Amino acid sequence: MEDWKDGRVEEWKVGKMGERRNVNRYLQFLNVALASAGESVSGLHACKAARQVPEAAFEEADALAYKIENGLIRLIERLQEKQEAGDWDDTFVVHESNEACAEEMP
Repeated sequence: MEDWKDGRVEEWKVGKMGERRNVNRYLQFLNVALASAGESVSGLHACKAARQVPEAAFEEADALAYKIENGLIRLIERLQEKQEAGDWDDTFVVHESNEACAEEMP
């Protein structure tokens, strides 16, 4: 489980980042995310064609989707490069800081 001592999560377990430490699983996860982003864009265009979304809102959402898709593509490319070079470390532990939270942790 998570250990909240000193406002830090000491380790994430299965179902969180720990499941994607393996580069192949992480790439699979990112490819699913990329496909989902594409489906969202398709739905956005369908809403625009049906005049269910104002032009300004469409343009803003389309620009954000473009940034997300391209960011995912670049991340996938970099991870594939690391995979090919054998430069991926499956042993890291994920730490998260809670310093930004104003509430005290139980």
